[in-house]
Amino acid sequence: MESSVTSNTYIASMGAVESFLISLREILTSSEFNAEQDLDILLKKKHELMNDPFTAQNTLLALGFNAEDVSNQLAALRVYDYYCSVIDNKDPTSSVFHAFIICLDSRNVYI
Repeated sequence: MESSVTSNTYIASMGAVESFLISLREILTSSEFNAEQDLDILLKKKHELMNDPFTAQNTLLALGFNAEDVSNQLAALRVYDYYCSVIDNKDPTSSVFHAFIICLDSRNVYI
């Protein structure tokens, strides 16, 4: 059962999240997958400031992470790391975004 959080976010069922994570792991562990080439990391959103410590780019720099490290963290996600699911208001036909929170080096990181 899925429950609503806001108009464009909701809590997916544990089964749906687990299914997503299984598919994600299959992609990330495929012999054809190359994190440096295939993983598209949005380093900065449109209106974020470069000195904002919470941008993806600054978080990656603070953690000393590269694309391979991000891929490893994605593959290690578990259902209990799940936060919510988001529907893109600009394009409701696009895939749902699943958000996760993990703690790395004493900082909460949203994925």
